[in-house]
Amino acid sequence: MIGLDELFSVAGKVALVTGGGRGIGLMITEALVASGARVYIASRKREVCEKVAAQLGGDEHCIGLGADLSTEAGVVGLADEIKRREARLHILVNNSGAAWGAPLEDFPWGAWDKVLDLNLIAPFVLTRELLPLLARAGTAADPARVVNVGSMLGTITKSWTAYSYAASKAGLHHITRIFANELAERHINDRHLPDKAIDVVDEAGASLRLKPEAEREKTVTVAHIEAVVAALGHPGVSSAHAAGAESPKAKAPRTSPGGGSRSKGRSPTGK
Repeated sequence: MIGLDELFSVAGKVALVTGGGRGIGLMITEALVASGARVYIASRKREVCEKVAAQLGGDEHCIGLGADLSTEAGVVGLADEIKRREARLHILVNNSGAAWGAPLEDFPWGAWDKVLDLNLIAPFVLTRELLPLLARAGTAADPARVVNVGSMLGTITKSWTAYSYAASKAGLHHITRIFANELAERHINDRHLPDKAIDVVDEAGASLRLKPEAEREKTVTVAHIEAVVAALGHPGVSSAHAAGAESPKAKAPRTSPGGGSRSKGRSPTGK
């Protein structure tokens, strides 16, 4: 039987979490560090990432970087920085994202550019740029992992007036499936993680769904993230092993898709 320490261990692995200084990204970062990984976190707010990294133990455990992932130069620059520092990357978590809410009649052109650039194009380009490090880290017994943080809005037909966000997450889910098919032969597993109900999908289509405690305001908790880390980190652990008994699908709370309050005509989130 696998012990809990081994089950949740990603000891000796190197990870990159975009948007790792706050929200779900921070929970993922904390879980990875606690489970033994050395984690790079990056966002446009470099000072936030550096502060979080220091709180989590400094360079030995966590390194904060600045990167504007809404631009090609920012994405490629981050990839180049990781390549300069590391020979291998075992886990890539594409978590940075933005949302925009406005009534259909007022939904602007710019809301598409901003949201698609960060939510869909950036994860694609960052994965592409880091393929050499991921392929070097992955083996048949223990593949490298790419995790794309999506949303249940990418799977349902209710927009909550976040039209570009919903479309970007649906696109992210689909590019994840394409990558899962194309990268498997390089020993790289690609999965997506909707941010309103933990749903880890691997190339075989296995899924892990967890419902949070009813009294919790937030849907995703550190305990849920740790279950995902288990599914990601241990080569012998499948999604089914991490989930245990099947649990019902979590209901999305009636908040903005990015987790904050939504204001008309502006982006409420931007990790």
